[in-house]
Amino acid sequence: MKNLFIVIAISAIMFSCSNNIDDINVDDTINERLDPVDFKQIIEEKYDGEILTFENEKDFISFYNLLSSLDQSDFQDFLRIKDGNNSSLFRNLSEEVEKEMETNNNKILEVKNSEKLFVSEYFSTIFNYDNEVIIAKKTVSITESGDLLSHDRDENKLSVLGNIINYNNQNLAKRSGANSSQSWGLSTGRGRRVILTFFNETIYINNQVSSSKVFYRIHQQRESCSFWRCTWKDDGAQAFVQPSLTSFNGCNWNNTIRNNNFSINTALVTINIADYTPRVPCIDQPYLVSGSLSYVKNNNTFVFSNLSYTFDPF
Repeated sequence: MKNLFIVIAISAIMFSCSNNIDDINVDDTINERLDPVDFKQIIEEKYDGEILTFENEKDFISFYNLLSSLDQSDFQDFLRIKDGNNSSLFRNLSEEVEKEMETNNNKILEVKNSEKLFVSEYFSTIFNYDNEVIIAKKTVSITESGDLLSHDRDENKLSVLGNIINYNNQNLAKRSGANSSQSWGLSTGRGRRVILTFFNETIYINNQVSSSKVFYRIHQQRESCSFWRCTWKDDGAQAFVQPSLTSFNGCNWNNTIRNNNFSINTALVTINIADYTPRVPCIDQPYLVSGSLSYVKNNNTFVFSNLSYTFDPF
């Protein structure tokens, strides 16, 4: 009788947790990836010089997962192959952040939840300049609001395939502890600054969570002044990054944080630090990351200290 009670109790727990997962409606192939070793051959097969073509939605998400897992040198190779033929819709987050952030006297200033939808370059560079890809022989376009629209030319039909979300169109601010993006700006002297942003990127396909990731982004900028005004522009200077981050990610998040020092020589670098990987039985918990990050340039070290970011979408 005692053993029977234990079996019933375990079954109840599993049923309760699986209901939690079902409520989220997650694609069971969410984190399937293509082999990064053969990524150049994969790109050549999918890219004809004008547009990327995918067999189906799963193939599209697998390619996105592949891009987000590449090291920066391999990703730069992909950008060279695309040769600037990338989505024209999405501005960098810092263009919104700069409206609220002034980085004077080496003071770190913080902005949470930008009002503008923004996406990682791993997502936006999949699309061409006309904001299109081909999925399952249909042209799929991305809108400014993040909707993925499927165009059936044969039936002259337009339908919503899915969308990419963050705080702006999910209104996550109403939920306790839910931040889609969080940015810190730090002056590095002589009209230059670096902006550090933690953010989530979640893709829905056919009403299912097909991917949900947490990234941090480093954006180097320099101030450019004309007679009329000063603006911030990209600065691709050589610098070094020394992350020291820890996370509490719960059982549904696959932590991919690597605290290895690395160099950068482009204005924008984005690092994938967590993937949402639903497991049953498992109760969803927020993704938490904290720590510090040092930015070294011209033998001067600038530190983002006491960093803390929480994401709790589900």
